Amino acid sequence: MKMKIKSKRRFFLSLSILIIIAMAFNGKNLLNKVLTSDAIGNKSSNSTKENKFQGTPISISKEGTITFDQSEYFKKYIIKLVDKKQYSGYKEDDDYIYLDLKAVDKHKLNSNSFKEDDEKIFLSKIDGKTTMTIKKEFTQNNFVFLNELTNYLMVLISKKEEPFTHTVVVDPGHGGGDPGTEAYDKSFFEKEVTLKIALEMRPELIFYGKKVVMTRDKDLESDEYLERQRIVDIANENQGDAFVSVHIDAYDKSNIYNGISVYYAQSNSVPEESEAMALKIQEKILTSDNWNDRGIKFEDFKVIRLAQMPAVLVECGFASNPEDVKRLNDNNVLNNLAKNISAGIIAYLDGK
Repeated sequence: MKMKIKSKRRFFLSLSILIIIAMAFNGKNLLNKVLTSDAIGNKSSNSTKENKFQGTPISISKEGTITFDQSEYFKKYIIKLVDKKQYSGYKEDDDYIYLDLKAVDKHKLNSNSFKEDDEKIFLSKIDGKTTMTIKKEFTQNNFVFLNELTNYLMVLISKKEEPFTHTVVVDPGHGGGDPGTEAYDKSFFEKEVTLKIALEMRPELIFYGKKVVMTRDKDLESDEYLERQRIVDIANENQGDAFVSVHIDAYDKSNIYNGISVYYAQSNSVPEESEAMALKIQEKILTSDNWNDRGIKFEDFKVIRLAQMPAVLVECGFASNPEDVKRLNDNNVLNNLAKNISAGIIAYLDGK
């Protein structure tokens, strides 16, 4: 009996030792596999980044199509396109923006903006395709806009993790089943022109550190339209620092009236601030395209009366006046309106 117990003890002791040895051996192999896998993964990741950095530099030319500017908040690359069809969109990851452009290798850095190669913009191969690649400084708050009025592609690279100092709510008047007024020669509806202006205000405002909220950024369906109260709600819900509604004026009894006017509401919660912004916008608009100055006016339009912030409504010419309609059919004039209205907003907000 004692002999059997001793044998059992030896058996179980030997079995335990074998199990421990086997576990140690397998554990070592598993550890080696994990370490090897990590090394391969890191190598692959590093290889991808190295390939991006080894992209082809973009050369500098006096006739270069790529210009550069910067504000306190953003770097701005502007790429002049022959036709907007040259641009097919973009992709991005945490580190880069990749622009899909036809004949991308034809683009050069303009020597007026670049005195030496810029390592932050270059050509690289992505999925076998040559792509214009731009390095981000921060993962968030980087933007790509195609200006359909000028065929300029604009890339905004944030210089700060939180670049926005104010919020501006931009309202392109009318839309969808509410077309607004129509040009006397039927060349446009108000909703079309106000949207064109408002869309180009957005990158201008962002470049100078203004977050932009659009009440709409495209036309609505024919059976849809934004009620005035909904426009007010969008402005107030986003706690805007400024609200600007863009419109086209008209007078159906005469075509002699023309020019620009900016309205504010005396019953707005901050009428003095609204008037101050109206003055800045009117001043900036009148710097180009020889608009008639119709001055600052007050009217209790609902969207500017109920917006709980400085609020104005800009009447960009008369759809009933031939001279103004000619201007409003000129994309360069519309682009100037977008820039100048934005400049007035910025001057007001930054001057407070």
